[in-house]
Amino acid sequence: MVVRPDPALDLLLRRSDAERKIGPFVLVKPLGRGSFAPVWLAKEVYGDVELRAAAVKLFGVADDATGRASDRIAEEARALCQIEHPNVVRFFSLASDPSGRVLGLAMEYVRGRSLDQALAEQGHVSPLVAVKAGLAIASALAAVHAIGRVHRDVKPANVVEADGTYKLIDFGIASAPRLPERVRERRIVVDDLPLTIVGSRAADVGAEGGDATDLDLLSGTIGYVDPVCMATLAPATPASDLYALGATLFECLTGSLPAAAAARARGESGLRGEVLDGRAPAPPIATIVSDLPPSLARLVDALLEADPSRRPARAELVSHELASIERSMRGRPRALPSEDIGPFRRVRRFERADQDVFFGRAAEIASALEILRGRGLLCLVGPSGSGKSSVACAGVLPAVEDGALGGPSRWDAVVVSAIPDPRADVLDALAQYVDARTDTPPESLPAMLADAAVRRGRGLIVFVDQLERLGRARNVESQSWLLRFIRQLAAQVLPSLRGAVAVRADGLGALLRTEPNPRMILAGVMYVQPLLPDAWRDVVDEAIGAYGYAIDDAALRRQLSRDLRGTSVAMPLVQAALAELWNHRDRVTRRITREGYDAMGGLHGGIELHADAALAAIETMGPDAARLAREMLLSLTTTKGQRVACDQGTILSLAFAEEGRLFSNELAFDVYRVLEQSRLVVKEGATVMLAHDALVLRWRTLMAWMDETKLDRQLLAELEAEAGAWTEDRWEERLWWGRRLALATEAARRTARPVSFRASEFLRCSEERQPR
Repeated sequence: MVVRPDPALDLLLRRSDAERKIGPFVLVKPLGRGSFAPVWLAKEVYGDVELRAAAVKLFGVADDATGRASDRIAEEARALCQIEHPNVVRFFSLASDPSGRVLGLAMEYVRGRSLDQALAEQGHVSPLVAVKAGLAIASALAAVHAIGRVHRDVKPANVVEADGTYKLIDFGIASAPRLPERVRERRIVVDDLPLTIVGSRAADVGAEGGDATDLDLLSGTIGYVDPVCMATLAPATPASDLYALGATLFECLTGSLPAAAAARARGESGLRGEVLDGRAPAPPIATIVSDLPPSLARLVDALLEADPSRRPARAELVSHELASIERSMRGRPRALPSEDIGPFRRVRRFERADQDVFFGRAAEIASALEILRGRGLLCLVGPSGSGKSSVACAGVLPAVEDGALGGPSRWDAVVVSAIPDPRADVLDALAQYVDARTDTPPESLPAMLADAAVRRGRGLIVFVDQLERLGRARNVESQSWLLRFIRQLAAQVLPSLRGAVAVRADGLGALLRTEPNPRMILAGVMYVQPLLPDAWRDVVDEAIGAYGYAIDDAALRRQLSRDLRGTSVAMPLVQAALAELWNHRDRVTRRITREGYDAMGGLHGGIELHADAALAAIETMGPDAARLAREMLLSLTTTKGQRVACDQGTILSLAFAEEGRLFSNELAFDVYRVLEQSRLVVKEGATVMLAHDALVLRWRTLMAWMDETKLDRQLLAELEAEAGAWTEDRWEERLWWGRRLALATEAARRTARPVSFRASEFLRCSEERQPR
């Protein structure tokens, strides 16, 4: 899409100060012209009330051959307004003037210093500063790309540091058009270097004659533009943003753009055109700056590859690599878990030691850290198995320990459980920091911890995992103590102290009902949802790639993607299946092969192997435990006797006793706990369900049980239905007798899950009515 100036925009900008207004935004002064449109400082005003300052990007729009430009700008603006990321400028709204010919995208006005200002003053920045800025940009781009958008103009001028945080600003709100049948080539000069460029930005590089608006087809700024886009005018892609990130890092570290460095190496001035359009490679950065960490030099060179397929695949992978480089530069390197352990954790959470193989969560981690910068408590909420605990333990806590919140350069993290005795567990974990006893009021403990942290010069974050299990704690007073402690953490932001909790979504309501002021908790809530199928595909590539492995071929990758699409919501089961896949890897060729994938029965076969292993563990508890496991699983597979499959699992409500025991039977509860810990079943509130319908449709052991007991289950379903009708009218003719009654009585005796009270009464009355 070509967004060209419109007379209406010029008319708006020539008005008096009071009349220069678009929607509720009064335009105060120009901040500069981005690569796509002018940006003005504005104030949002309603009547006599000035709400806030904003930066407003102005577009003069008109109909074009492909439709209304305003509609396409509005569509992209709506998408950008959905982004919530600490390293992305916040977007407020899209306003228009009365004519509808001028649009203004209002966004956060970031007060700070841009990277290009730092470069102008210093020539270049230190490697550590460049890595920190690059990490922020990569994390921001990961969030932008996740919603299907690209920035289109990543460069130092669009990266602003404010209060120690780098933010990406000035998004290019445009879509590349189809090229006209005849595109005029223009001979232009970039710093005295003649180049033949099709559709370059004359406003940035200058043109020899002609109207600069004839050269608007290229998105971005010369020197940072993807060589593919320079050479062909192809639309900008996520890979284009990564090239611009590489050029930005190159400039931060060397003081010049790659094309300028290449020209200077040949004794020329300006920008070397062959580098701009990809006919020649960018110079290796190590030939210009000799003391860079080798891993950083390799990453910058990879980002500047002219062929997009040779660049890193995703912004999140770049973010991950830069985070690892930053830790090494600060003297805190970490090694990968051993290859025998591998990158997948079955049904266990990822821990701090797994940080370098924990992929796919950069945006959530960044958002969580942003909450912790301004609040005392982070509350991670999500459905069972969504990865809340892993986000905390392998993402948020390690970042906090490494000083991501500012203040102390190092922090300690304490992880505790909500059971069996929360107060004792918390006090034991904190004993090395404060001398607190069981009679210490929880309201005074945070202040004691904050004082101790200041004295030690190290921050402290306390994480309580699985808070929804608090109801299983043996001591009610201990439960109350922990809740009061959490409430106090949320009530204020103390220096060098933070708190975090993870709670299942169905447990959040119970937690809030105990709060006199639930807004304190809600202010720090962040929802964690399961990874989407496309994200899983990238996670697999990145996880095995960390060990130098790759998937054998494109066909196998497509097969794995299809299987992931069907099971991705059941994250622990997917992790279990991927762990099996890792065990079938080819260690010689360092590949995930078709033979290995087929040998385990594909992704569903991996889930089946995991499920059979869980049953084998239960069988060691004795034959009664094995029978109970069979009956529990069977009870979750039927609705009116038929096999059921649905996206959210096969559901059946089961009543739990006050202490969490199923059927008030100790052995039954132990069996259930193994099924729950192996993530074959999950619990949401008072509802237990199979983790995924793949267990119903693909687990051969369960399928065989279902076939064997099909008649029993159908008969019991009929019994429940008939008993319900009989309870309403007490019509004796409904009562059963003879063989049907005998079969139903025997089926009710065999099942581990008791039939309902009304069904029991129905059977008793049927027996009494039997002829002698």
